[in-house]
Amino acid sequence: MKRFVSVLLICLLIGLLIPVAVAVANPNADTEPSPVVVTFSGNGGLPAAQTRDATPGDPYAVILEGLTAPTRTGFTFVGWYTAATGGSRVTGTTIVMQNVAHTLHARWEQNRAPVFRTDLTLTSIHYAYLVGAGGDRIDPGPITRAEAATVLLRMLSDESRRANWTRDNPFLDVPNNGGRWYSNAVSTVHRAGLLNGPSATHFAPTQHITRAEAAVVMTRFLDSSMQYQGAENRFTDIANSWARDAINLVGWLEWMTPDQNGRFNPDQNITRAEFAILANRVLGRTMDNIDSTTMRLWSDNTDRNTWFFNALQIATNSQPNAPVRNWVALQLPGAMPDHASRSL
Repeated sequence: MKRFVSVLLICLLIGLLIPVAVAVANPNADTEPSPVVVTFSGNGGLPAAQTRDATPGDPYAVILEGLTAPTRTGFTFVGWYTAATGGSRVTGTTIVMQNVAHTLHARWEQNRAPVFRTDLTLTSIHYAYLVGAGGDRIDPGPITRAEAATVLLRMLSDESRRANWTRDNPFLDVPNNGGRWYSNAVSTVHRAGLLNGPSATHFAPTQHITRAEAAVVMTRFLDSSMQYQGAENRFTDIANSWARDAINLVGWLEWMTPDQNGRFNPDQNITRAEFAILANRVLGRTMDNIDSTTMRLWSDNTDRNTWFFNALQIATNSQPNAPVRNWVALQLPGAMPDHASRSL
């Protein structure tokens, strides 16, 4: 009998002690998980970083709802990801699984629509920016650096042309103060940062401009946020080109397109016809802007079936009722930037 009582007492003691031991071994068994810090990286956007406390086991929706919506000029936000590149997307229904601090990264998709600079603006009025090559010819062939400078000058808004107007330049081969028909144009677009020379002291005005140089020049109208984000080159022959970034960007914007073999031909001279197509795309111009029944025609651009006919007509004809722009006046010694606004 005594033995039975002793065994019974021992069993009772064990039954009392086991829960105590378990509680000591696992003191947080019945408590909530500790919050963890989640950092939301802007990954090039704004805000640059935001932090929230998240509870493991909860959906991310609990903390996503209170975030400031991220923004990035020239890009569309597509979601939060576990890595800056690659990784997995995290949505409101994704459960917080990590019990340590971690970072989620904004993912962006570049907008194809160009974002232009606000300190150097393009004209919004469809003016003719090519005035012919003498007589009734437009000459679709290669364009010189001096000719390209005059086109760039005419692409500027009146405000930007006035802000950057100068008749002085550092080039030994471009006389100052309107000494040549292209002097004022070269001086002004150089001051605007659009077109430089092959060296600090030479502009090479009669040298033809290459396709690579044209791509670089046109991207200088764009906001600095416009950078090509693709992983692959858009042309097959630009891997080692000094202008690769600009070429990829104009290709992505569809301002310049590859030939039938996927090449860009960066060192090939660009023609006036090609330059007109490029300028028209930058300016957003089409045949809808001009009156095709009264437009001026050129003796060397009469075949309406050629690939450049429309481009040259758009470049050489102003929209109906556009204010007069006497571009020749801008070339004169002593010219002022508003001369183009007068009927001279």
